[in-house]
Amino acid sequence: MRTLKYWLASATVVLSFCFEVMASDGESDRPAFLAESKISLDTRLRYESAHDEIQTDADALTLRGALTWKTGPLVPETGWSGLIQIEHTSVLSPKNYTSGAQDRGTVLIADPAGTEVNQLYVAYESPRGFAAKIGRQSISFGDERFVGKVAFRQNHQSFDAASLQYTGAENWQFNYAYVNNVNRIFGDQSDNRPAGLLGDHEQNTHLANLVYEGWSAGLIEGYAYLVDNKDFARASTDTVGLRFNGSTRPKQVSYLYTLEYARQHSSGNNPRTYQTNYWRLMGGLAYKRLSLQLSQERLGSDNDSGFITPFATLHRYQGWADKFAALTPNEGVVANTLTLAGRWPGFRYRVQYHDFNTSQGSGDIGTELGLHLQYRFKQKYFVEMKYADYRGQDGATGVGGLSADTRRLFLTLSASFGDRG
Repeated sequence: MRTLKYWLASATVVLSFCFEVMASDGESDRPAFLAESKISLDTRLRYESAHDEIQTDADALTLRGALTWKTGPLVPETGWSGLIQIEHTSVLSPKNYTSGAQDRGTVLIADPAGTEVNQLYVAYESPRGFAAKIGRQSISFGDERFVGKVAFRQNHQSFDAASLQYTGAENWQFNYAYVNNVNRIFGDQSDNRPAGLLGDHEQNTHLANLVYEGWSAGLIEGYAYLVDNKDFARASTDTVGLRFNGSTRPKQVSYLYTLEYARQHSSGNNPRTYQTNYWRLMGGLAYKRLSLQLSQERLGSDNDSGFITPFATLHRYQGWADKFAALTPNEGVVANTLTLAGRWPGFRYRVQYHDFNTSQGSGDIGTELGLHLQYRFKQKYFVEMKYADYRGQDGATGVGGLSADTRRLFLTLSASFGDRG
């Protein structure tokens, strides 16, 4: 069967032709796909340091640049357009840290140097609510707990896919994607590929997501993620779930709530046979610019295999020290989290405390305190500080590496330029 790599090649030819035409003289002679095109540049400078009581400490200063060109209509008066995004990460400090692409015996800082085409696709939008993309693209569903672009890291995750979206029915949104390859945050030059979740992974994967927003109490999201991973068989799983998320404000105080359940079982070439559950329950209060939330997230375990989410934006969940960013421990994980968040003009802050236990056996894993402060100005720039202090439980069994205390500090300066469209 013809893979999406052929479609990527076709998209490259089309967009290369577009760039050639851009060189022609005469603004009035420009076709619509050039005259109505939009170009933007996103930059991000980050210093990250990581201390671990077992592994060698690491630090890295990296600079990310992402140049995006979105065309106007490729054919006049139609919904066809194209997009290309080139992403580059430079390492400005000595390259003496384990990046995922190279293992240098230190704590992992998942920002390798490199240049790649992060997105390259042809898209179609109809006035009746249908949209489609074919090529390399970002895909994010819901709150990215299961499928996301991992935008916190310098090299974003993208998918070689054919995707469809329908928003023509009031209050309904349907998304589907057939995925041929996942371009992971470590790039495709990993020394350890295809071990673990490093490198790019060839797929025969189907992702479906349905959202209903017509209920005043909140949105309902159903999903089915059928993953067939050709390079890392442990990630081949079928996951079906339902999420309810919303808020109500009878007076001055808003009540926040989330309830989610999913069922996962091994599939395809997975060497393990298991089926287990995922639960998330959150309740909170919000008053003016302040909110307080208490949540429990449970990734279950069965037959010595934990519930996994290989396409997720994992840095958002289970702590910023990234102790669970590879795979869920075989015993599963239960994360009890208390979060205080607030904002005032230009500033946002968040304080969160996690208590981690195994889902099977209820053994202690550790705790983590996280602090986050961000200042945004002129809508184009923001500076950010994030700190995570993880304290592992001595003698924790079956969760190797999680018993080690770990601290991470992130200092970030970001700027965006151009017309994002």
